[in-house]
Amino acid sequence: MKIVVLAGGLSTERQVSLTSGTGVCRALRERGHQAILVDMFLGLEDYNGSLADIFDAPDGLCGDNRVLSTAPDLEAVRRSRRDQGPSLLGKDVLTVCAMADLVFLALHGSCGEDGRIQATLDLLGVPYTGSGYLGSGMAMDKSVTKRIMDAAGVPTAPWHDVRYTREDIPRLAQELPVPCAVKIINGGSSIGVELPDTREELAQTLERMLAYGNHVIVEKKIKGREIQVAVLGDTYLPAVEIIPGGPISTISASIRRTAPRRSALPPSPRSSGAPWASWPCACTGPWTWASIPGRTSFWMRRGTSGAWRSTPCPA
Repeated sequence: MKIVVLAGGLSTERQVSLTSGTGVCRALRERGHQAILVDMFLGLEDYNGSLADIFDAPDGLCGDNRVLSTAPDLEAVRRSRRDQGPSLLGKDVLTVCAMADLVFLALHGSCGEDGRIQATLDLLGVPYTGSGYLGSGMAMDKSVTKRIMDAAGVPTAPWHDVRYTREDIPRLAQELPVPCAVKIINGGSSIGVELPDTREELAQTLERMLAYGNHVIVEKKIKGREIQVAVLGDTYLPAVEIIPGGPISTISASIRRTAPRRSALPPSPRSSGAPWASWPCACTGPWTWASIPGRTSFWMRRGTSGAWRSTPCPA
């Protein structure tokens, strides 16, 4: 198959996306597919050959991509594109996607997981991997997803939906509960997540979060075991326990998995009475309730009280 692995883009998870996309592209090529890696934002500015021959490009246009310990300088990325237009789609991106049998979406973050590129490919009639535009858009917004989970009766950590300005920080630092988890509304890969324990730390966290925008969710901080469950349509995959190698995942650790590490849990039917026996219903429930097809994954955390709380990640 001719496959475009679409990665990069212009989100805080840009480098994470390029790294995972490179791995996907090379794995597909090893299996005999004509796969190429295309940066959604920069496009094919540096490709000098004929578009008709692009799926035969050496090494599938894969570069030396790796996850860094800091978020990318997105303004520098913007300046690096020769076409300084406002579009998030680089040179010939849609053209080469339309030439492919399939687009593998390796995009991370707001420009690739929020439904916009999915809707664009739908209008072009180009098949792609992952959830559709509606499920992607809803899952990428933590506030919307938490509301769906609440409505579906899925237990989740107590939370606050907070829009604020710098002038609001002193008041919020006194009103919001601590310790807590503060998360930007549309981030991932441990970007835009902080765990303040004191009101002073909370004020500092809220100040730093303004670099990502003015919308966050603030959840009760729950310490305990962390489990990930992937969902495909109305089915679920085996649970995996995430064992952190430190107090909080870093950007690089989140993808490299040098820390934390993952450990598969044994299968457990609901009738077994095992602690993870009820997770399948909790994980598939919100999307069944909302009649949204696709895929997603859930993080389940069991606190010291023994109660499980779920947190979804983007589709």
